[in-house]
Amino acid sequence: MKKQLLIAAVAATFASVSMADISLSGAGNMKVKSNGTSSIDLDLTVSGKFDGGSFSAKMKNMQDTTAFSDVYVATTIEGFSVKAGTVKTTLGNGTLYKSSAKDLVVSTTVGGVGVTATMMPGQTDAALHISGSVAGFDVKVQNANISGSRFVTLSGDMGGVSIDVENSTAAKSYTLSTELAGASVSYTKIEGDATQDDGVFSDISAMTATDSLTGVVVKANGITLKSYQIKGNDRTNKVTMTRGNVAYTASKTGSADAVLEAKVAFTF
Repeated sequence: MKKQLLIAAVAATFASVSMADISLSGAGNMKVKSNGTSSIDLDLTVSGKFDGGSFSAKMKNMQDTTAFSDVYVATTIEGFSVKAGTVKTTLGNGTLYKSSAKDLVVSTTVGGVGVTATMMPGQTDAALHISGSVAGFDVKVQNANISGSRFVTLSGDMGGVSIDVENSTAAKSYTLSTELAGASVSYTKIEGDATQDDGVFSDISAMTATDSLTGVVVKANGITLKSYQIKGNDRTNKVTMTRGNVAYTASKTGSADAVLEAKVAFTF
């Protein structure tokens, strides 16, 4: 009932408003690989503002599939920021899990601590998320009221080293990053049942509860080197050189043939 009342309040806020500042933006890429495959990924976003709020609608096209995501209206009600519709949110910083859709996101700040409540489609109980700063580290506790799904993220700097830790009941990761001789260097270890399919190490969604991954990323002068391996599987090595809006990548896993890729990225 509380969810329905809040949705009714949002609807009342948006009733009889005049639209203004409507804009269209987009981003996408085209890929061609040496194995004969190609793909096109295009995102179009329509957004606008009006008295008391804003709206956003994103249309995603991948090959022959088109779908809407992040379609929501946003406003402020009694000091609470509210988004209603289809809102994409992410657990942690995206190392372990891909984003998921929520149909209601309500957030505020209490005494310097961020408090957010979210509801997924079909749910009647809200998940609570808390964020703040502790001893110079950014701390997030997501699904704080759901013991089996609680997710904790810790991020900060110590002695010139950036630290990012993500922990849930199903998986955990930590990343250490620093600057060495003008290059950005990071080391990541992931353990458990991760579902991310488009993260730092591409698709790791096949990982299970007993799997672990170690990986290194080095970036310097427009060149990115990645080397990672899921325990018991072949190692993958990637070299990417970016020139303007074009990225050239050579990727090799185990004894398989190397795959070359050219990706053209664009925005408007």
